[in-house]
Amino acid sequence: MFDPGRFGFGERQIGWVADAQSAALFDPTQPAPFTKEITNVTNANPAVYSSAAHGFAAGDIVLIGGVLGNLSANQLGRVASPTSGTFQMLTLEGAGMSIGGSGPYTGGGWAVNLTQAEFVSDVIVGLGRVGTDALIVGRTDVGGVFSSNNFLWPAVVPGYPGQLVWAIIFYDLAGGSDATNRLVAINDGKLQVVCNTAANGGDLFVLVEPLIAGIPLGSTLWFSNGQSATLTGAALQGDRRLNVAALGGAIPAGHQADVTATIAGLPFLPNGSNVDFSVPVLWYPGLPTALMAL
Repeated sequence: MFDPGRFGFGERQIGWVADAQSAALFDPTQPAPFTKEITNVTNANPAVYSSAAHGFAAGDIVLIGGVLGNLSANQLGRVASPTSGTFQMLTLEGAGMSIGGSGPYTGGGWAVNLTQAEFVSDVIVGLGRVGTDALIVGRTDVGGVFSSNNFLWPAVVPGYPGQLVWAIIFYDLAGGSDATNRLVAINDGKLQVVCNTAANGGDLFVLVEPLIAGIPLGSTLWFSNGQSATLTGAALQGDRRLNVAALGGAIPAGHQADVTATIAGLPFLPNGSNVDFSVPVLWYPGLPTALMAL
């Protein structure tokens, strides 16, 4: 969730049931005040991200995606050592991102600041919104577990050739405009996998915090210390042990990997079809769930 959105719920400034809620298909390659382009990531320890005039502060939680080549750079973490045009990253557990070994940067990359962004226009401007936003109806909140009816975006057409939808932005409609509608959550179809016990080179499994969603067989997890792990069996929601091909190096406890969930459907290339969002029984707006073109 966006930090201001979480605080908004806690302070009852946002009501999942009481307020109207909406969802936007999001292209974060289009810059906005707190959506920034990544232009380089050093293949080093620590990794240094380049992003002109990013405005991030130390401790901000930032979601990074779309980086090519240096795949371990795609993480959710906290900003460290920011300068006017660069920053480093820590995992949410506080480990430095030492991503040397995961490959040189070859292009791409975007960063969304989940701490400073408060309103829709902080992250979505112009072509950053793909198609017409979906209204979320049938909302319930039982014991802090959100749900709603399934919803869809009608006849989604890209704003430019080859445009991808990378994520979904959930927001509260009570403000009346993008400048005043409060952000709730971002769903990029990925879950964060955290190693909770050090794994050694050659190991055939990695012990992790319980998974919030499943991961497909054959998925490669790029951890924040630059090591990768490829699943030799599908992982299910709640699993704590991942069976993997022999590890090429150690993964210390506390390092993390962001990996696409089994049912995510993101990113995708819109083709003019309706796009359906299927809401599971146990859900909250940032949880990876099924997204498909109809």
